[in-house]
This record gives sequence, C-alpha cells and structure tokens, in this order.
Amino acid sequence: MKLKNLKCLPIVLITGLLFSCASAVQLEKTEKKYSSNAFSSESQIAFIGFKADNTLLARTDYGSWKNFANLDPVRQLGSELQGNNIADDQSHAYFGLYSLQEIKEFKTDKRYITFVEVSNHSITYSDKKPVNMVGLTLGSIAVGAGSGLAPYYPKTAIPLVLGGSAVSLLSCIGKGKCTLHAVGEYNIYLYDRENQRIVTRVTADVDQTDVVPGNWAVTDDAGREKVLNYYGRVIANEILKKYDDIQAWVTNNY
Repeated sequence: MKLKNLKCLPIVLITGLLFSCASAVQLEKTEKKYSSNAFSSESQIAFIGFKADNTLLARTDYGSWKNFANLDPVRQLGSELQGNNIADDQSHAYFGLYSLQEIKEFKTDKRYITFVEVSNHSITYSDKKPVNMVGLTLGSIAVGAGSGLAPYYPKTAIPLVLGGSAVSLLSCIGKGKCTLHAVGEYNIYLYDRENQRIVTRVTADVDQTDVVPGNWAVTDDAGREKVLNYYGRVIANEILKKYDDIQAWVTNNY
C-alpha cells in the first residue's frame, strides 16, 4: 500500500462509519381499524371536523398537526364515524371557526353537532446509533498509531491501520435504535342544537412509546410516512373509541 493511500485511510474509515452506523427505521407493528359496538338505528349527530390552531397548539406542534391531518387515518375519521352509524360526516360542508355562534348557524337536520378539538399533539423521534465504544476506541487508536508510524515503519503501520479500521467498522455496524413517542389530547365536544349549548365532552388521550430498529435520520419519505400512518391509526382508534361514549350519552339522553 502506498504511503499517500495509507494517510487517506482514516478519512475513508470515517466516511464508512457515517454510512454503516445506521439504517432506516423498521416499524413492524400494525394497528387495525377500530369497529364500534355502539351502533344506533339512526344517527342523530353531525360530525364537522377538527378544531386545531395556533391558539391551542405551539407553533411547531400546529405545523406537525397540519401535515398529520392529511394522512388517511385522520382525514377519513368522519367517514368511519358515518360507516359505524355514529355520526354523519359533514366536515366537507363546514368552514367555520368552531365558535359556538358559528356552530349554532350551521345547517343540518341532526339535533347534535360534534367536533374534535386538538389541544395537544406531537410525535418525536430519538435516534441511538449502534456503537461499541470499546471496539471503536481501540480501533481508532490503532489507526492513529499506524498513521503516525507510516513514514518510518510502513510494514508495521499497514497492519495497524487496516486492523484498526476493521475493528472500528465492525464496532459500528448495525441498525441502531429509534425511540418513537406519540403524545396527544383530543377533546370531543357534543353540541345540542335544541338547547344551543355543549352538553358533553370526552377526551381521547394518547401516550405511546415504541423502540424500533433503525434511525429516523436516514429513513426515506416512504418509511417515515409508514410510521406516521401507524400513529395516525392509533390516534384515530382512540378517538373512535371515545365516540362510543358519545353515542351512549345520546342514546340515554335523546
């Protein structure tokens, strides 16, 4: 091995470490759609969508929610409520600010109007690269020593650099781990058009942590969308479960 090539080897090693220390997140868990047990013969509720703005969420969380709300599990919540005969999906027809005055003016043949207020929402990602620090330290020492000896003892330097490089790379190869954390608070309101007031409120809470192989930083858009769709289904299911309570309230009080 030429001397100039030997001097370049630490650079090659570092580059190799950067690309070998992580792989894409691999979330194998799945979440099935929630099927309600609170069927009624005829829905008395109109669903008008989600209330989420900067007054409820921090600016960064609001931006996160806007992107998240476009995913199928969240976007199709109204149609799932309609499919379960809990509420008619009229979110496409409502463009108000979710104030009581504007809700009062909404035209529907249903007695009740419902919407979901997003008061807290975040999904965070924390990467941990797979590094064996003992092996990486010893390998780095060997590479450094070999590089220093190269001008004087090339026959000794080459095995040190090559061996140290191999040890360092092997100490870092792996999938790594990513901690995914979904937190949310989604308040479901039921407005009675006859009495012109909010008659009940229930809250769907989400606080779920998953540790999965891989690193978020090197996960492509398709892989990230898969993760977000999974948590979208988790959140949608928790909201749908709470709508069983809303339906039970309507059945007992209508």
